[in-house]
Amino acid sequence: MSKKGQFEFKYRPSCGPSALVPTLANRLASPCPDNNLHQLNRDAEIWDRGTDGRIAYIKSDNEGTQFYGDGEKSAKTGHVHAIDAQGKPLWTVNLSHAPDGAIAFGPRRQLYVFQVPHEFGATSRLLHLAD
Repeated sequence: MSKKGQFEFKYRPSCGPSALVPTLANRLASPCPDNNLHQLNRDAEIWDRGTDGRIAYIKSDNEGTQFYGDGEKSAKTGHVHAIDAQGKPLWTVNLSHAPDGAIAFGPRRQLYVFQVPHEFGATSRLLHLAD
C-alpha cells in the first residue's frame, strides 16, 4: 500500500507465510511452514533458503541483514542465524534449546535473544551478541 492507500503490487505467495518482515525498500522476508525462508522484491520471489526447522522469530536491520532463530522442539536444539540481503549465511550460533522467545536490537548493534526453554526446571535465558 502506498501512503495514499493505493495498491502498489499484489503477490500470491508460494506457501502460507507465518509472517512478513520488511528487510530493504520494497523487500519482504516471509518464513513459511515448509521450513523455507523466502525473499520478495515487490511481487517477485528473488531467493529462498531452507532452514533447520520452524522459524521462531526473525528481524532485519537497516542493511537488510536478517537474523532468525530456527529448530525443532523435538530435536531440543536450535540456532540463531544471520544472513545478508542476498540470503548468504554470515554466522550461526548454536542454542541448547529449540528457539522460542523473541529477538531485539540494542542501540549499538547488539542483538538480544530471549530464550524460553520448555523443560521441567529449566529457566529462561537472555543472550547478548555484539560485534
